[in-house]
Formats: sequence, structure tokens, C-alpha cells
Amino acid sequence: HGIHAVNTSAVLSANRFSNMFRSIDVSFNLNRISIENNFIELTENGNYPNDYQLRVTNCKLPVVMHHNTFRHSAPTLGNSVAIFLADNQAPWIHNNDITGFRDGIQAYTCKAMWINENNLDLVSRIGIFISACHNTQVRCNTVRNKQYSNVQTGIYPVGIRAVNCNTSLQVYTNCVLDTRTAMWSSATTGTGLPDLRNNFLYNYRYAGIFIQGHTGSVGTAPSPGQNTFSSNNTGNGTPDLRVIPGPIVQGGNFGVLALTGRDRKSTRLNSSHSAISYAVFCLKKK
Repeated sequence: HGIHAVNTSAVLSANRFSNMFRSIDVSFNLNRISIENNFIELTENGNYPNDYQLRVTNCKLPVVMHHNTFRHSAPTLGNSVAIFLADNQAPWIHNNDITGFRDGIQAYTCKAMWINENNLDLVSRIGIFISACHNTQVRCNTVRNKQYSNVQTGIYPVGIRAVNCNTSLQVYTNCVLDTRTAMWSSATTGTGLPDLRNNFLYNYRYAGIFIQGHTGSVGTAPSPGQNTFSSNNTGNGTPDLRVIPGPIVQGGNFGVLALTGRDRKSTRLNSSHSAISYAVFCLKKK
């Protein structure tokens, strides 16, 4: 470990870590902890099953992680994860820059969490993964897998992945580029769909949004979805909205040309172009 903090409060700032099993590990904080402006790099492969470079667990008071830089340039990515969280209350992950790694951000059973304005590039499997997290916001992140290939098959890589989340999860104004599946949300049959709004999804081959088990909508007449879909494929293209089993209603989105799945419904509303402007923001960040 680089820094292992238990039962304390601290400001962990401006440190540099190279080829650690775990650069920063925080649990059971007694007061607010700030983790900021650190540089973490992996240039060689470790011998560990799970390389979580920044891990935060069992913290019931706020932990703020911002303006940290993560770089993974080892020959293989293994099971590496840049940021891992579990069983936390009100963590805030913002303005971090992540390049490489198998998964960028993983979060399990967190409440009142914010993941916003992070930049994730060259992530090989999942950009942002959220499991059973409630009252959570995922906003204004840019995920570019850059593993897109005409010869790849299957669902992965995935830009933003949600498992067993409900309507209290808000996924707003994110930009997901160059992937197999831009967004994928699955839950027990009948669970309300997270709020997916004003996202820009570009260059995907399996699905723009893949929905399993949920009921609800990706936009309605009084509350349009305002998501922008562009698979960037020729011929029959790629399903912009893939649903199993449904029912899911979609409306007020731009570019929904292909839908697959039983019990999905498409409500013809005026398409919204509002997310197009966010594409300019995404590309400027790169």
C-alpha cells in the first residue's frame, strides 16, 4: 500500500504512486476525507487478483476524490480498476482523469453518491460500473473505450453499466464514445428504470442503451429523454435501444432509428437535439 487510512480523517494530496498493489486505501472514516491531486501509475503487471488503485469502503461520512490522475501503461490490463467504492455514504468522485485499466470506476451499495465530470479513456471493459447504488447521480462524464472494432462481438466494452439500480439513479449529460454498448442497465424484472437523460452516445455496435428487466421510459411527452443516438454504422445499423423484455417507452430522443426487443414501445414525439451541443463539449475535452 501507498497510504492506508482507517478510523481517521485526512487530506491526501499531491502524492505520486508507481506500481502499487493499492495506492490509497480508506475505510471507516471519522470525518470528511479529501483525496486530491494525486498521480497514480502502473507501468508493469502485478501478481494480484484485484488491483484497486484507489479503494474507499465502509465510510459513512463524505469522502471527496477529485483531480486525481490515473495511468495504466502495463503490457496487459489484468483485473485493474482505477477507483473502487463499496458501502459508502455520500462519496463524491469528480474531475478525475483515468487512462487505461480494465474498469475505470466501480461502485457497490453506495448512497447519495456523485460521479461527475470525470474523463475515462482507453478503458477495456467498463468505464463506470454501479451496483445497487441509490440516490446517486452520474453526470457530465466522458467515457471513450477506444476498443471499437468491426470484428468484435458481444456486449463489451460498455461505457456506463448499472446493476440492480432503480429510479433514484440519475444518468444525465454523459458522453460515451467508441464502444460496443454505450449504456447497459439490468435489474430484477419490474424494477423502475433509472433516469437516463440528455446523454450523447456515439459509435457503438451492440446497442446505444441496453435495458434488461426494467419497466419505465426513456423519455415521455411531458418529460422528453433528450438523448442523442448515433451508432455510426451502415446498412441495417445497430439497435439504438435494445430491450429485454420490457415494456419500455421511449420518446423525445434524437436519432432512435432501430429498436429491438419484446414489449418495447416507441412514442413518436418531437425529437430533441439538445444533447448534440454536449458532443461539442465532449470532443473539446479530448
